[in-house]
Amino acid sequence: MKKKMIIVSLALLGIIVAGMLSPTNVNAQDDNATIQFDPMTIGLMPASKGTVSVTIDNVRDLYALEFHLTFNPQLMEVVDADQAQDGIQIASTDVWKDGFVALNKVDNNTGKIDFAVTLLNPAPPLSGKQTVATITFNAKNEGMSQISIDSAILSTRDAQEIAVARLNGLIGVSPSGAAPDAQATLSPNQDNVNNRNGMSKATLAGLAVLVLLVAVGIFGYAMKRRN
Repeated sequence: MKKKMIIVSLALLGIIVAGMLSPTNVNAQDDNATIQFDPMTIGLMPASKGTVSVTIDNVRDLYALEFHLTFNPQLMEVVDADQAQDGIQIASTDVWKDGFVALNKVDNNTGKIDFAVTLLNPAPPLSGKQTVATITFNAKNEGMSQISIDSAILSTRDAQEIAVARLNGLIGVSPSGAAPDAQATLSPNQDNVNNRNGMSKATLAGLAVLVLLVAVGIFGYAMKRRN
């Protein structure tokens, strides 16, 4: 009786793990929107300028967003996108032409960028892939700086939060102006989210197979003892 309970428990565990690998669960994170940079990595020579776009991909019904970025101010600075306004700003894009920029502030001393914007009725929401802002950097000193998305909030017209994954970028400053290799230089917790998801799926698949093999082995042993 005890052996039978062990077999049933292992079988149930195998079913649970297999359920975790079903298409519905595997694709759940893939359905999330992403906020990232285009290009993900750029290379600059000292005293040169380069522009990156902030993009939202795989989004549905986007009506407002807020993000906060950081960079290394020792290596670069943001070029003001609107000198007619006080302070330093990044550039919003035409997708917000029927909207209102509530926050647009850059601090080149601390390396912080704060940006918040919303559409206004009756403007329709945004979906798919959208470029929501652009940032022009001026390279100051040689080195490499990660552009980190410290936080990002996306919401619908009804103020429902939209799940979003954050992918950081890299800027390298060198005499050659070569772009850094993102896969080789991003820290593990900032690496490509899809790669980490893929490893997790493989691990779960291996666990499911192992559980089922153990269950079959115990069942065979129990049957042999019974005979």
